[in-house]
Amino acid sequence: MSTISYSQKKIKDDVIITYKAFFEEEVPFIKKQEFRGYFDEKVIYFNKSKFVHKVIYQNPKASIYSVITQKDFDEQKKYVLYKYRGTNKGEGYYMPFKKPSKMARKIEGETKEIAGYECQKYEVYIKGEKKYLYTTDAFGIKYTANYDIEGQQFIMEQPMYSKRFGYYKFQADTVIIHKLEEKDYSLKDYRIFSKEEFDEHRNYIKEEAHQANEKANMELIGNKAYDFTLKTIDGQKINTKALKGKVIVYNFWFVKQKNIDKEVKKLNQLYEKYMNNTDVIFVAITIADIYKIKNFQKKYPFYYHQIDDGRYLCEKFNVKLYPTNIVVDKEGNYFNYTLGYKHDLVERLSYSIDEALQKEYISESDSDKTKKHKRKRKNKEI
Repeated sequence: MSTISYSQKKIKDDVIITYKAFFEEEVPFIKKQEFRGYFDEKVIYFNKSKFVHKVIYQNPKASIYSVITQKDFDEQKKYVLYKYRGTNKGEGYYMPFKKPSKMARKIEGETKEIAGYECQKYEVYIKGEKKYLYTTDAFGIKYTANYDIEGQQFIMEQPMYSKRFGYYKFQADTVIIHKLEEKDYSLKDYRIFSKEEFDEHRNYIKEEAHQANEKANMELIGNKAYDFTLKTIDGQKINTKALKGKVIVYNFWFVKQKNIDKEVKKLNQLYEKYMNNTDVIFVAITIADIYKIKNFQKKYPFYYHQIDDGRYLCEKFNVKLYPTNIVVDKEGNYFNYTLGYKHDLVERLSYSIDEALQKEYISESDSDKTKKHKRKRKNKEI
């Protein structure tokens, strides 16, 4: 049995339902802004043959504008479609309907009204915690979001969980019955693949972008790195101009990045290798706020000097992918620019650090003295 099916008897026109999110714990506005995939409203609309679930990402910096899950009852296919910000075109993939896999227990005799419809209560478990889900049979369509529920039930309130925001629920707010146009269900603006083809396509695009970034960043090698004066989260002042003559090792990261635990473990090994060398300075820069860094460090101690709220520095260092590791030589020039997590990160960065340490450094004051000495000798010769 699919989680979506329909009865032609009840549906005459299209049904449009708007859902709003309610969070168990208050979510600070800044936290919503930081997450590019944030949305607190969604729309579902359907008729006798098609069903559309649509969300729009509210962060203007998100490359994805909307995500649509569309289901075709006649073809028994589900489409997952992405539309990108700044364009009317999109892409996505199709796959067959799947059988429901989550358990839901009906609580007999317990109902509540949602958006003007009497809804049946079900008990479900999310991350080990008991929550409640509500459905109605008013539409003659079965939509149970992968929950194994009998009958033509349609979810009007669904509990959910996010690592970033904790427990929350989407609850139906308004229901409108209205005849939509065929274009509202059209797929003509999307380039559609099979699921396997789409995964290959996305991996190819990512690899192309990665190579383009690597090429652009390699062109930075030998050029001056950006200088700044800032305080770490522990109140220590870092003035990179005053650190000329030393090698600076930068790590640009964020709390939720893939393999962050493995990355930090390797970076700590690198730090310990050079911790007694006063000519090597380690600085980690993240876009996260100080409280997030300190919470992270309770679980994964990170030995680098930490600078928070570093979006401005990310731009100045041309950082577009995380993690990015940079080695700046004694003269303040880019010496190594490494994108992404690498299994040989310690060896790779150690090699660059050792090479940068071996480079002779002449300070500006020493350089000026040398130039003056040469001018004096030239004058004497004349």
